[in-house]
Amino acid sequence: MVMHTKGTYAYSGVVPAKAADGGFACDMTSRDVAASPLPVLTGAVRLAGRSPRLTVRDAGLNPDASDDRPHVLRHAFTLRARTLDGASVRSATFYVESTVVERMEPGDVLHLARLNDTSVGFSVLRAGQLVMAAGPLAALPLGEGVQVRWPHELREEILEVFRRRDPIYAADGLTHAIFPMPLEVRVGDETGLVGRLKRIVGDVEVALTDRATGAFGIPTGVGSMCRMGVGSRLGVTLTAQLLSQDDAFEMER
Repeated sequence: MVMHTKGTYAYSGVVPAKAADGGFACDMTSRDVAASPLPVLTGAVRLAGRSPRLTVRDAGLNPDASDDRPHVLRHAFTLRARTLDGASVRSATFYVESTVVERMEPGDVLHLARLNDTSVGFSVLRAGQLVMAAGPLAALPLGEGVQVRWPHELREEILEVFRRRDPIYAADGLTHAIFPMPLEVRVGDETGLVGRLKRIVGDVEVALTDRATGAFGIPTGVGSMCRMGVGSRLGVTLTAQLLSQDDAFEMER
């Protein structure tokens, strides 16, 4: 699914002091569009505008738990547009597992993103270093020394092995029939390929929750990353499951 940019966003903000229930509110700014007096004409319209207000609140247990939808305590992240000039909705809400919010500290930089494949995600950085992230990892800021990419060249290398044995077989739908694409993760000097099984690369635990392929065959897998001993390992894993649901996002127009 290809989404118009007015349905997307890439926001950043600083975590303030939190309330007793872990909730907080802060101003967010857009990372991918500059302020514009004519947002509709310049393509500067984003889902909740260019500088929405983020409110994080206790949302209780997930009421719709199932085998693939974790029954967990959640916090709601609601982005509310300050004005509809430059925004396509009044507010948008998604949910994270509550220990994720517990591990955030005042001064952490919070990045939020929604891409043109509808995937929703967040990352938390502390002094420029990754704390944790969940969502479309390849599209989120991950801090110093952490990089992720989809190694498309590996598919071609594997196909070449089949072509040498039987080029007809290799050409007969093989390209998309096998080889689920792993995510290549680099942390410092260490590199690893990550699929559904959790793996520790450097000092970061990584897992993919969903390897779904989006528009034009581009992988849009939702995953989770957590720096060992800093973020909530279980929390980001459960949050990635919440964010992979079809109804992960709620909007008020």
